[in-house]
Amino acid sequence: MKILWLFLVLCTACSTARLINHTASKYHINVGPGPEDIQYVSIDDRPHLLVSCLERREKYQQGDFWLINLTTDEAKRVERCNEPMGLIFRPHGIYIYQSKTQKKSFDVYVVHHGFHGDNTRGKGIYGHAILKYEWRDGLLHYQRSFNHPFLINPNDIFVVGDDCFYVTNGYLEPPQGFGQLFGFCERSTVVHYNKGKWVVAAKDLEYANGVHYVSQQKKFLVSASASGKLWSYKRHPQTGILQDKQLLAENLGGGDNFTQNSDTTLLASHVDTTKFFLHSLSPRVSSPTMVWRIDWKTHTIDCIYRNNGGESINGGSTAVLYNKKLYICQVFEPFIEVVDLRHRDFSTSYGEVKQLAH
Repeated sequence: MKILWLFLVLCTACSTARLINHTASKYHINVGPGPEDIQYVSIDDRPHLLVSCLERREKYQQGDFWLINLTTDEAKRVERCNEPMGLIFRPHGIYIYQSKTQKKSFDVYVVHHGFHGDNTRGKGIYGHAILKYEWRDGLLHYQRSFNHPFLINPNDIFVVGDDCFYVTNGYLEPPQGFGQLFGFCERSTVVHYNKGKWVVAAKDLEYANGVHYVSQQKKFLVSASASGKLWSYKRHPQTGILQDKQLLAENLGGGDNFTQNSDTTLLASHVDTTKFFLHSLSPRVSSPTMVWRIDWKTHTIDCIYRNNGGESINGGSTAVLYNKKLYICQVFEPFIEVVDLRHRDFSTSYGEVKQLAH
């Protein structure tokens, strides 16, 4: 395996990703290592991004939340409090939920990885879990954890109500050898929690990654990274099971997380599975990124951003559009890339505009 890795590294274009400003329309905001997920939030009537950060190349690292002020582009680490003793914070996907009674506060649900990986599922804060925090007075206050053996390899989360959510599992059994390299994970799931009850809401997905609900369409979306497919579901109103599975689009690369912007949904993708795997081992290996836009008015999907990695973003995982700027985060390197779209027509797409399947 080491020989194969060295061969692929030598055959892949290599560069670092440490620049701060490299074009007039593109720049970086430094945050913690591994800013895998970002969520837009208004704090004191000012726009911000909350960033989930974790060093993934080195084992046993603590993660952090970072907060970016979208008015000034200033980034700072967020303090957490009231956590259980012994918690080693290892965040992945996040979701911000604000109830009708919360005016200046909001809840943050976090996919949390166990300190010892998949061998500790269902074992409280020491295994895979969903952690809940409340933002108050500039701090994230720990509230509780949700644990269950169904959380096998949790990745992304979407919250539909107070303590009611959906979580993707990337796989049910860790892939080995070439399966790890090429992403052959065909038995992943989406699980649902509501009122103390856990159920498997969807199954037989090829590395379920992002999960998202589009209220205007009354559809759940799930990105399958290993197959490059985008699936849609309807939600059973009583059980929460995701049903009527339909293929919306394919050939999207390693689709990751979703964000919503008015009538469009964005899906970030780390396009080349092999290069993404090698980039996870070494920052010298470039990993291309694409951002897909789903337009629900025209029922089409197209690519609004793409790169070959290198000095730009590598292994992109989430994209947020705000004030005609595209904020893209990534799985490993310690910065967010900002692409200023004010200098070009946002209707511009790269490649073919595809019709979604109905």
